[in-house]
Amino acid sequence: MPPTKVSLLATAIFLLSSTFITYANDATVNYGNKVPSIAEITSALTPETPGAGYKTRSVQMVNRQPKAISLYITFEKNSYTIDQHAVEVLDILGKALQSDRLKEFSFTLEGHTDSTGTPDYNQALSEKRAKAVKAYLSQNYGVSQARLFATGKGETEPLLVDNPSAAANRRVKIVNVGR
Repeated sequence: MPPTKVSLLATAIFLLSSTFITYANDATVNYGNKVPSIAEITSALTPETPGAGYKTRSVQMVNRQPKAISLYITFEKNSYTIDQHAVEVLDILGKALQSDRLKEFSFTLEGHTDSTGTPDYNQALSEKRAKAVKAYLSQNYGVSQARLFATGKGETEPLLVDNPSAAANRRVKIVNVGR
Protein backbone atom coordinates (compact mmCIF):
# COMPACT_ATOMS: atom_id res chain seq x y z
CA MET A 1 0.00 0.00 0.00
CA PRO A 2 1.49 3.38 -1.00
CA PRO A 3 2.11 5.91 1.79
CA THR A 4 -0.60 8.48 2.32
CA LYS A 5 -0.05 12.21 2.27
CA VAL A 6 -0.62 12.27 6.02
CA SER A 7 2.02 9.61 6.72
CA LEU A 8 4.52 11.35 4.42
CA LEU A 9 3.84 14.66 6.14
CA ALA A 10 4.24 13.08 9.57
CA THR A 11 7.55 11.53 8.54
CA ALA A 12 8.80 14.85 7.14
CA ILE A 13 7.82 16.70 10.32
CA PHE A 14 9.59 14.10 12.46
CA LEU A 15 12.78 14.31 10.40
CA LEU A 16 12.80 18.10 10.39
CA SER A 17 12.05 18.44 14.09
CA SER A 18 14.80 15.99 14.97
CA THR A 19 17.45 18.14 13.25
CA PHE A 20 17.15 21.05 15.66
CA ILE A 21 19.80 21.36 18.33
CA THR A 22 18.35 21.15 21.81
CA TYR A 23 19.94 22.58 24.89
CA ALA A 24 18.72 20.62 27.87
CA ASN A 25 20.69 22.05 30.75
CA ASP A 26 23.06 24.96 30.71
CA ALA A 27 26.63 23.84 31.44
CA THR A 28 27.99 27.22 32.45
CA VAL A 29 31.53 27.35 33.78
CA ASN A 30 31.30 29.65 36.78
CA TYR A 31 34.59 31.28 37.70
CA GLY A 32 33.22 33.03 40.77
CA ASN A 33 35.57 35.84 41.77
CA LYS A 34 38.58 34.07 40.20
CA VAL A 35 40.13 35.84 37.22
CA PRO A 36 40.47 33.11 34.56
CA SER A 37 43.29 33.01 32.02
CA ILE A 38 42.83 33.62 28.31
CA ALA A 39 43.36 29.88 27.73
CA GLU A 40 40.71 28.95 30.32
CA ILE A 41 38.12 31.28 28.76
CA THR A 42 38.96 30.14 25.24
CA SER A 43 38.70 26.49 26.21
CA ALA A 44 35.44 26.97 28.12
CA LEU A 45 33.77 28.82 25.21
CA THR A 46 35.03 26.66 22.31
CA PRO A 47 32.39 24.20 21.08
CA GLU A 48 33.28 20.55 20.82
CA THR A 49 33.87 19.25 17.33
CA PRO A 50 32.55 15.91 16.06
CA GLY A 51 35.00 13.02 16.17
CA ALA A 52 37.57 12.83 13.39
CA GLY A 53 36.67 10.53 10.55
CA TYR A 54 32.95 10.50 11.43
CA LYS A 55 30.95 10.44 8.21
CA THR A 56 27.24 10.34 7.68
CA ARG A 57 25.00 10.17 4.66
CA SER A 58 22.01 11.63 6.42
CA VAL A 59 21.12 14.18 9.04
CA GLN A 60 23.51 14.13 11.96
CA MET A 61 21.73 14.28 15.30
CA VAL A 62 23.32 16.79 17.64
CA ASN A 63 22.38 17.39 21.26
CA ARG A 64 24.90 19.82 22.70
CA GLN A 65 24.66 22.35 25.44
CA PRO A 66 25.73 25.91 24.70
CA LYS A 67 29.21 26.78 25.88
CA ALA A 68 28.92 29.49 28.51
CA ILE A 69 30.93 31.12 31.26
CA SER A 70 29.87 33.26 34.17
CA LEU A 71 32.38 35.96 34.97
CA TYR A 72 32.39 38.12 38.04
CA ILE A 73 32.40 41.41 36.17
CA THR A 74 31.73 43.71 39.06
CA PHE A 75 29.50 46.71 39.22
CA GLU A 76 28.70 48.93 42.13
CA LYS A 77 25.17 48.66 43.44
CA ASN A 78 22.74 50.50 41.14
CA SER A 79 25.49 51.13 38.58
CA TYR A 80 26.50 49.94 35.14
CA THR A 81 29.93 51.61 35.26
CA ILE A 82 32.70 49.08 34.79
CA ASP A 83 35.06 49.13 37.78
CA GLN A 84 38.80 48.34 37.93
CA HIS A 85 38.31 44.64 38.72
CA ALA A 86 35.94 44.36 35.77
CA VAL A 87 38.53 45.95 33.48
CA GLU A 88 41.01 43.21 34.43
CA VAL A 89 38.48 40.47 33.62
CA LEU A 90 37.23 42.14 30.43
CA ASP A 91 40.78 42.59 29.14
CA ILE A 92 41.28 38.83 29.37
CA LEU A 93 37.86 38.15 27.81
CA GLY A 94 38.60 40.58 24.97
CA LYS A 95 41.87 38.81 24.17
CA ALA A 96 40.13 35.42 24.29
CA LEU A 97 37.40 36.59 21.88
CA GLN A 98 40.14 37.69 19.45
CA SER A 99 41.71 34.21 19.47
CA ASP A 100 41.66 32.04 16.37
CA ARG A 101 39.49 29.48 18.19
CA LEU A 102 36.72 32.00 19.00
CA LYS A 103 36.91 34.72 16.35
CA GLU A 104 34.28 33.08 14.12
CA PHE A 105 31.64 32.76 16.87
CA SER A 106 28.98 35.11 18.22
CA PHE A 107 28.17 35.58 21.89
CA THR A 108 25.29 36.68 24.05
CA LEU A 109 26.29 38.88 26.97
CA GLU A 110 23.71 38.41 29.73
CA GLY A 111 23.61 41.11 32.38
CA HIS A 112 22.36 40.10 35.85
CA THR A 113 21.50 42.01 39.02
CA ASP A 114 20.90 41.28 42.65
CA SER A 115 17.36 41.48 44.02
CA THR A 116 17.58 44.92 45.59
CA GLY A 117 15.32 47.21 43.60
CA THR A 118 12.15 46.62 41.66
CA PRO A 119 12.04 43.97 38.94
CA ASP A 120 11.58 46.64 36.24
CA TYR A 121 14.53 48.68 37.54
CA ASN A 122 16.71 45.57 37.75
CA GLN A 123 15.77 44.52 34.23
CA ALA A 124 16.79 47.90 32.81
CA LEU A 125 20.00 47.93 34.88
CA SER A 126 20.99 44.44 33.72
CA GLU A 127 20.50 45.49 30.09
CA LYS A 128 22.74 48.54 30.65
CA ARG A 129 25.41 46.31 32.22
CA ALA A 130 25.39 43.95 29.25
CA LYS A 131 25.58 46.91 26.85
CA ALA A 132 28.49 48.40 28.83
CA VAL A 133 30.42 45.13 28.47
CA LYS A 134 29.61 44.98 24.75
CA ALA A 135 30.83 48.56 24.25
CA TYR A 136 34.03 47.89 26.21
CA LEU A 137 34.90 44.77 24.19
CA SER A 138 34.13 46.52 20.91
CA GLN A 139 35.99 49.75 21.69
CA ASN A 140 39.04 48.24 23.40
CA TYR A 141 39.49 44.95 21.54
CA GLY A 142 37.85 45.53 18.18
CA VAL A 143 35.34 42.73 18.72
CA SER A 144 32.67 43.32 16.11
CA GLN A 145 29.40 44.48 17.60
CA ALA A 146 27.69 42.11 15.15
CA ARG A 147 29.24 39.20 17.13
CA LEU A 148 27.93 40.41 20.49
CA PHE A 149 24.30 40.43 21.62
CA ALA A 150 23.56 42.26 24.86
CA THR A 151 20.57 41.18 26.90
CA GLY A 152 19.40 41.72 30.45
CA LYS A 153 18.10 39.05 32.80
CA GLY A 154 17.43 41.34 35.74
CA GLU A 155 17.14 39.46 39.02
CA THR A 156 15.49 36.40 37.44
CA GLU A 157 18.51 34.06 37.49
CA PRO A 158 20.51 34.68 40.67
CA LEU A 159 23.81 32.88 41.03
CA LEU A 160 23.22 32.59 44.78
CA VAL A 161 19.58 31.57 45.04
CA ASP A 162 19.68 31.49 48.84
CA ASN A 163 21.08 35.04 48.97
CA PRO A 164 19.46 37.00 46.11
CA SER A 165 20.80 40.35 47.32
CA ALA A 166 24.44 39.16 47.28
CA ALA A 167 26.97 41.08 45.22
CA ALA A 168 27.89 37.85 43.36
CA ASN A 169 24.52 38.05 41.60
CA ARG A 170 25.66 41.27 39.88
CA ARG A 171 27.50 39.62 37.01
CA VAL A 172 27.68 39.04 33.28
CA LYS A 173 27.34 35.64 31.66
CA ILE A 174 28.88 34.98 28.22
CA VAL A 175 27.19 32.36 26.01
CA ASN A 176 28.58 31.09 22.70
CA VAL A 177 25.61 31.17 20.32
CA GLY A 178 27.46 29.75 17.32
CA ARG A 179 28.43 31.14 13.97
